Formats: sequence, C-alpha cells, structure tokens
Amino acid sequence: MKNLTLVIDIGNTTTIYGVFDNKTFIKSLITLTHDHSESEKTKLLDKFLYDNDFQISKGMIFSVVPVESIVVQKIVEKVTNVKLDVFDPKGYKNLETSVDDPKEIGADLVADIVGAKALYGHPVVIIDLGTVNKLLYVNKNGVFTGCSFFPGMQTSLSLFNEKTALLPEIEEFKTSPGKLGTNTLDAMNHGVYWSVVSYIERVQREFNKDAKLIITGGNCQIIAGEIKNRIIDPELTIKGMNIIFMELEKWIANN
Repeated sequence: MKNLTLVIDIGNTTTIYGVFDNKTFIKSLITLTHDHSESEKTKLLDKFLYDNDFQISKGMIFSVVPVESIVVQKIVEKVTNVKLDVFDPKGYKNLETSVDDPKEIGADLVADIVGAKALYGHPVVIIDLGTVNKLLYVNKNGVFTGCSFFPGMQTSLSLFNEKTALLPEIEEFKTSPGKLGTNTLDAMNHGVYWSVVSYIERVQREFNKDAKLIITGGNCQIIAGEIKNRIIDPELTIKGMNIIFMELEKWIANN
C-alpha cells in the first residue's frame, strides 16, 4: 500500500508506530522505548513495513521522551527516506482548555483529548492506562477542564520493590481479579489491579451521569471486563495524533 501516514507515539515505556490510510487506522508496531536498541528498533520497523507492504510518504512524531525523538526520527528516515517533524504541543492552537497553564499539556494528552472529542463527542472522561495513568475531563462545551495522574500498574509494582526490603520484584503485571491473594505475588497484583478498577468506578459515579467514559492505553484491556458502560479504544492516542497531523497538514496547505 502506497502513500500511507506513519504516526509515532513515543512513551516512557513503549513506542507505537501507527500506520494510517488517510483517516483509517490500519496497523501498529509496538517497541520498547528504552529496552530496545537503535539497531533493534530499525530492524523491527523495517520488517514491519516490508512484511505488510506499507510505503510511508508522510507522518509525525509525538513524544514525551525528548531524547528519543531524535533517535526515532533518524530510524524512520533510514528505513523510509521520509523525515518526520516532531509535534510541539505548546504551539498547538486548536485545544480549548481552562487549565492554569496550557503549555504544560503534553503531546499524548493533547492527542487523547483531540481524538476523544472527534470520535466520541463530549462531555467525555478519558482514562489512559500506561506507565502513568491519566484521567482527562472534557466538559459539555468541549473544553478540557483538568486531569488527574496516578501510578500505572507496572509502576506501582515497581514501587513495592524499590521502597520495601522484603517484597519481591515483579517484571510483568498479572491480572488478579476475584479472591484475595494467597501468596505474596498474587497479593501485590491483586491490590494494584483492584485499586485501578475502584478508581475508575469512583470516576464513573462522579462523572458518568452525563459523560461518556473512554478507556485507552497499553493496559486498558486488562481491566476492560470489570468496568461497565465504557468504551475501550486501545488506539485512541495514535488516532488523535493522526487527526492532529491531518489538521496541521491542511493548515500548511492553505497558508
């Protein structure tokens, strides 16, 4: 497939390469932001594009890890011969907000908000489950009014190991619904799992009288079965990024 768009979401844990045909999301590749080397990322992206017969002609990088932006930009140019610009959220003018300092809103949050408004309308509550869990609220007028941050599941498990002498390190989160844990590892997983579920249920009681609830992020499928009256959209962030890229591309063409 020719003339495709590559939208890249560089996060603290993973980097997502999302391929779009205009507005339509096709497929994505997920790599580890820090644990994969530059050469490994280059091979993975090259194989991903080759195996799927994707020919990239344009796109953009969105990043919350500035040092990685240059690395990924170099990788993409090497593999596709296309140099992608890096999105600057501070210069984005199409976000309506009432927060204290709009310049503090990161690229991933801007994308979540733009994507949710465009795809699902408003008012809307967005919960993005990743390294850092984020709750974002857009009111009935389409204005982003505020957010809440709390530790992601794997981050919470890491804190157990960092801050205690005897609790073990857990490399990967394991879903632990239902009964209480009967061993240390299950008890740790159980507490982290239900703390996130309980938080979301509390949010629903507070906001869901009139607002849709959208759950996204790398861990959204883990808790999907426990939450009722919600929309699960794992690709919301990169969909929002693609919408922003198309907006900017149109603006450039008209100016």
